Amino acid sequence: MKLEIKKIYPGLRAHTLINGDIIASNGYTIYKIQNQNDGKIKLNEIPNQFIKKNLSNSRIFSRGLRLGISQIKKIFDDKVLIFCNNALLLSDVQFSEFKYIDIPIKCFQLMDHNICATDNYVYYSEYFPNKKRDEVRIFKSENGIDWDVIYEFPMRSIKHIHVLQNDPYTDKIWFSTGDSNDESMIGCASYDFSNLKIIGKGEQKWRTMEFHFAEDTVYWGMESELERSFLVKYDRNNKKTKLIGKFDGPIYNLKKVGKGYYLIGTTVEGGPAKTDDQAHIWLSTDLCQWKDVISYKKDIFPYLMGYGRLIFLGEMENMVIFSGQGLKDIDNKLIIGEIV
Repeated sequence: MKLEIKKIYPGLRAHTLINGDIIASNGYTIYKIQNQNDGKIKLNEIPNQFIKKNLSNSRIFSRGLRLGISQIKKIFDDKVLIFCNNALLLSDVQFSEFKYIDIPIKCFQLMDHNICATDNYVYYSEYFPNKKRDEVRIFKSENGIDWDVIYEFPMRSIKHIHVLQNDPYTDKIWFSTGDSNDESMIGCASYDFSNLKIIGKGEQKWRTMEFHFAEDTVYWGMESELERSFLVKYDRNNKKTKLIGKFDGPIYNLKKVGKGYYLIGTTVEGGPAKTDDQAHIWLSTDLCQWKDVISYKKDIFPYLMGYGRLIFLGEMENMVIFSGQGLKDIDNKLIIGEIV
């Protein structure tokens, strides 16, 4: 089992699949790739970003100031939410027009699962540096335009929210927070957050970026620069956890690829848990035995310019599609790979 690289597109950040097309961005311009044999097709540009757009043409400024689009999420079948630099926008799936959403934004970028969509609702969770440990909020909307605060973590309780994800087996929203031991927790709540339950807290194993849900179990990868990261298996019946494997670097991604494979992506962050300067992709067929199939070295720029990170499509079918950030040779490139 290995990952064979098939195609590389310079200057693109991977986001999602819409109607079978890869949706990516460069700065504030949105592109699609319909076929691996074709080039990128420009769809549209985010309006009212002239100065930032010009600055984003420099990769140094783009990384240092966190310029550009960090998230594109399809919601409600016919709409898309876009996050870029202190702004949340709503668009149609053709990206023909954009509407800026009137909602308080405290951050410059979002992580992969700070926006969570269900059939009837969409949620936005706050992810920002929060040095003063202010309140951290979760917003909910039924149309993508009008938003209300559905839940608020009180002052000095957490730093920020890492993930909101819908559990299809229980119709609940699972979340994880961080970053210190006292701030790290995993919990779940009903769609209106009236019934919130803490699954576990107080250790780094309760700090994650992405869940994988199964009928009797939930899996997640530890996202910690403070201690060695493991895959965590949670038994829904006996409420116990089991640590699996041992991975080089914080785990940012845990994804199912097609019908037969699972993927873990690790990041280069520095910190006490650092074992090497490589971001790795690991593959498995059973979530137990993992093979390190490819890795990329952190580039020469300091962590202030961005961690060495692999950014994957929100959902992947038969191909592994990702971009590099702060990694030698693949920074700001979109890569298409096949598992063989």
